[in-house]
Amino acid sequence: MDTRDSTVSADTVRLPIRIASIDVGSNAMRFLAAEFEDKNTYTLLASDRYPLRLGHDVFVSGRMTDETISSALGGLATFSDHMSRLQVKRYRAVATSAVRESTNGDELIRRSHEEIGLDLEKISGAEEARLIHLSVKHRVSLGDKRWILADLGGGSVEVSLVDETGILWSESHTMGSVRLLEELSGSADKPGRFKKLLEECIQTLSIPAVILDKQPAGFIATGGNIETIASFFSPQESGTPAGVSLGDLRKFTEKLTHLSYRDRIKKLGLKEDRADVILPASLVYERLAMLAGAEEIIVPHAELREGIVLDLLQKDRKTGDPPGRMDAVRID
Repeated sequence: MDTRDSTVSADTVRLPIRIASIDVGSNAMRFLAAEFEDKNTYTLLASDRYPLRLGHDVFVSGRMTDETISSALGGLATFSDHMSRLQVKRYRAVATSAVRESTNGDELIRRSHEEIGLDLEKISGAEEARLIHLSVKHRVSLGDKRWILADLGGGSVEVSLVDETGILWSESHTMGSVRLLEELSGSADKPGRFKKLLEECIQTLSIPAVILDKQPAGFIATGGNIETIASFFSPQESGTPAGVSLGDLRKFTEKLTHLSYRDRIKKLGLKEDRADVILPASLVYERLAMLAGAEEIIVPHAELREGIVLDLLQKDRKTGDPPGRMDAVRID
């Protein structure tokens, strides 16, 4: 088990306490359980990933199939069993863009409650960005500077201006790695053609001049794809902050362009559900880093599921307070 420091407040809870989180994403479902011994330290009890690509159905047809919903319920049941075994006292389960956009997303939420006894909620891109920020500042010192933060998932990318206190500005774009793959699936088996089409789509990504005028100190990127990319250039201990230069990212993108899906698995050792989405992701990160004027991408290995447990520690959810929301936009 891995012990990390935290700076969150635990005034409203009785410690020690076991907290868990579930992230129902577009490319996979993830679970985390942690025990907070005091307000500054937690021990990781369990971490699990269920490789179910909800976005495949939703971004093609607008809804999840019955088989996909059943598979999702199977994963949620496994996570619920983890919580029972670990005697978790508090949890939050969230669903992002795939479930949010699915015409039958509410069916998954209803059946999760009725069949498993697990409450699942859809969250907005703004809430997703807020929770990611909590995890980021837990892992890297933001100091008194402002930073561009990009969190790329399967269905969307959240781009924010952040500092130590919170999110100053944020936008959510429907340009996730799975969504791009599905929208351009007809050319995915031709890497060169696929890259060209991706580049045309990604050109629409932008960061407002009023945000860039704030002279952000750097570019921080989160998500499974950038962590995978960083592992090829930064052999640090897993989970520790890493850096990827924009030049190295461009070289990696070019290498991916000349490798088929099977070659990425065989020659690069990528997982099957990573090998097909990593090229779209690489191009999105490259575009955003360029817009931010950054020569290096900071990869803190921050995650939505970690942000959730950190957030839960700060909130006495038994009082009925709603999940924390992002502060009103401010760019002063």
